[in-house]
Amino acid sequence: MATEARPKRGRHAQWDEKTIKLAAKAVLVDHRSKKSVATELGIPIGPRRPKLQDYVRRMQFDCGVSKLNIGRPTTLTNEQEENLADMLIDMARKLFGLSPKVVRQLVYSYCKANKIQHRFSVKQKAAGKEWLDGFLQRHKNLSVRVAEATSLQRAAGFNKVKVERFYNELQSVMFDTEGKQLIPGVNVFNVDES
Repeated sequence: MATEARPKRGRHAQWDEKTIKLAAKAVLVDHRSKKSVATELGIPIGPRRPKLQDYVRRMQFDCGVSKLNIGRPTTLTNEQEENLADMLIDMARKLFGLSPKVVRQLVYSYCKANKIQHRFSVKQKAAGKEWLDGFLQRHKNLSVRVAEATSLQRAAGFNKVKVERFYNELQSVMFDTEGKQLIPGVNVFNVDES
């Protein structure tokens, strides 16, 4: 006698995005109770577990978006996060990289100024390390870390005129006037002051 596979129920229930969408549809469209739908489909209900009502609320808020994100919603919208990422990249190009702590404080100030609800530490006036980790996961092109100090002389000395002068000097050392290479490439090394 073959038995039909049923979804697990109770503490170790297994469900996926398709199941949660089905459940949200049953609640929003068919006007069924959240508890009966959760029990039927094996979606965990109770404290400290993802609740169907969170997904239903998100579906109502997002007007039934096609991709339902499972987990806690992000504090900033996708557009706000993109703007923050662009600003961090722009500041790094201008030799003004921000440390993780400063980024977290910046996000807290931004949320406060724009009256965005958040769960950040009011005492530290900064977003949490977990938020920063999630932000960096969503924006893999960023690398936020403690910046090395750049002296004012070095930053000011890095300009087009001086860089062109360096490459002209390098050209005159590496090649003769006819363009023949005097020093082979294997003999060129990159070293710093130390």
